[in-house]
Amino acid sequence: MVEKYEDVRGEIDLLLKHAKEFNHQVLRIASKKAADAFAPLARCCSLPKGHTRKRPDLEGCLRQAASVPVNIMPTNAQARDSERVVIVGAHSVISDTAAGVACRASLMGALVNVKVNTKLMKDECYADMINAEAEALAEQYCKLSEKFFYNI
Repeated sequence: MVEKYEDVRGEIDLLLKHAKEFNHQVLRIASKKAADAFAPLARCCSLPKGHTRKRPDLEGCLRQAASVPVNIMPTNAQARDSERVVIVGAHSVISDTAAGVACRASLMGALVNVKVNTKLMKDECYADMINAEAEALAEQYCKLSEKFFYNI
């Protein structure tokens, strides 16, 4: 069975190495950006009503917090490299790849994150715009994720 994949073994190894490096990089960057964007919003929301200090701009904090997941969602496009592994790979490798690429839950989580933040915005035009962008990205990349499942 292994001999069947010998001619594409190097390609699969390279694709899997790239996917692993990409996942680590994205998680590191995403976590840092999310924390940096959420901190001002958390500070703003934690101030009591009768406080004497100047309240940070809630609208700006919400925009910043909502922008992170929207900006990270397109990184799922790089999952397309894994499609080749699904096409030529051994079944054990395919299952690892599909699990790594099946990012529907993270995409939907990002979409919920955006909607939670935009729901509190006063600028409804901006909120509608960023919601539409996040919904389009989630739909686009969820379709890619589903494609892997149906090709296995």
